[in-house]
Formats: sequence, structure tokens, C-alpha cells
Amino acid sequence: MKDQALQFFANSSSQILTLISVLVGGFMTYLSTSSIERYKVRKQDQKANLENILIPYCTRIEETIEIVEGLYQYEIYDLEKISLDVKLDMLNAPLVYLHATKRIYLSESSRKLLTHYKDLLSAFLSKLSEESELCLNKYKSSISAFFQEFDYNDGSCYDSSLPAIEISVHMKNSSSEMLKFAIIKRSEITLIDEINSVKFVFCDDPANYISKVYDLSEEVRNEYDAVCREAKDFDQLELKDQEVCDLLKYIAENLSSDKEVLSEKIEKAQSSMLLNSVHKNLEVMKKELLKEIDKVTG
Repeated sequence: MKDQALQFFANSSSQILTLISVLVGGFMTYLSTSSIERYKVRKQDQKANLENILIPYCTRIEETIEIVEGLYQYEIYDLEKISLDVKLDMLNAPLVYLHATKRIYLSESSRKLLTHYKDLLSAFLSKLSEESELCLNKYKSSISAFFQEFDYNDGSCYDSSLPAIEISVHMKNSSSEMLKFAIIKRSEITLIDEINSVKFVFCDDPANYISKVYDLSEEVRNEYDAVCREAKDFDQLELKDQEVCDLLKYIAENLSSDKEVLSEKIEKAQSSMLLNSVHKNLEVMKKELLKEIDKVTG
């Protein structure tokens, strides 16, 4: 039996070797084909990731860098044409790539940098709002004390020779943006033209409440300025409320500069340094992302 088996293998060795060769060749072809297909699929995935995630994300980062750098280039009069708050809100644009559907395509390094950017941006925006509000409150407090010297006339039976027990200054909405802008650029600023109204309270007894509000509207200011430019007699100014003009004249003659009221707070503000950190982090994010793009396209 053993001899017969040996004889069979001896007679069939050629066919057996051919069969083994065919099987091995087929297996190698399968491995090669599978490897090529996997490579094609991987390349297709990388291309899709490049076109749908990496390049748009890089573009978004570059646009955000331009916004940050633009903040340092604007001048105070540019705020009439742009909205600083809108520009600041646009800094959130890259954060959309923290969403689960997008972040899975980013490298671990890019995800960490983006998360750090989110924290830096949040700290900057929060600090900027806090510092601008602090500066504005300090300004209104200082200006309110300044108006104590104003020779007001409350126009009532109340003895106006007595000082007002409370003076409050109300600012235009744009004053907040102007302060944020000054803090970012660490520049001097005046808010005299941003005073919207001044309220004098002479008696806060609810039963006998007496107050007077001086509305410093744009119309009144423009007419007052026109009279000053034309060197006319101030008393010739025809307005419904002559006392408002008295207040504007008092401001012009006694509050020629209010920059020192704000300069100390602006100088000590930390928001500008935080924005600088935001900018640096964006540059690092861009550099890291370009490396990832080069790996795909290289």
C-alpha cells in the first residue's frame, strides 16, 4: 500500500506541482489585487477628505487670521462702516470643525490646537466685554461728577440752586464698540460725542420726584456745531431747549479732553494680549494643517 502511494505521487508529481503553482499564483494575485484596491480606496478617501475638510478648513483659518490682523489696521472712523461685534463673532468660524462630523477627519494634533483655540477665543471675548464695561462705567462715573459743576436750571419750582442729588450719564450704543476697539489697539479714545443724554435728579421722593433730562441728540449737536463754525452769537441759536445748548457749551469749554479718564484702564487691559495669543494659535493651526495637506498631495 505504501509502495503504491509513493508510486502515485511519483507519477503525479508534475500535476501536483502545477496545481500548487496555480494556487500560489492565484493567492498572490488576490493579495496584489486586494492591496491595489485598498490603496485606491485609501487615496479616494484622502482626496475626499482633502477637498471636503482639510482645504476648506485651511481656508477658514486663513480668513480668520485676516480678520484678526484687520482689527489692528482699522481706525476709529472705520467703525461707522463696519461692525466690530460682527467681526469678533466671525472669529468663531473655525469652531464648526469641532463638530463630530468634521473633527473625525482631523489629526489628533489639529483637534487639540482647535480646542485650545476655542478656549483662547472664549477667554478673549469674555475679557474684552468685561474690560470695556468696566471702562465705560468708570467713564460715566467720572463724567457724572464733572457735571456737578454745571449751572443747570431745572425749570420747576424746586430750588435749583441746590446741587442735584444724582446725575446719570447715558451713552450711545456705539460707545461700547469704540471702547472695545480702543482696548484691542491699546489706543487713546474720546467719548465726548458719544454722550447721548444727561439726567439730573433733584428729588427722588416718589411723591415729589423732580428730574431733568438733557437729550444731546445728533440734531442738537449739529446745529450747535454749525453756529460755532459760523461764529454766530450763541444766544441766537433757535432750539426748542436752549438749556441743552448751555450744556453742550459747558462740555465744549470745560471737557476739552476726556482721554485721561480712560487711558489708565485701557493701558492695563489684558484683552489685547489675549487676542495676540489667539492670532499666534491660528498661525500654528495653519502650519500644522498645511503639513497634513502636504502628506496627502505629496
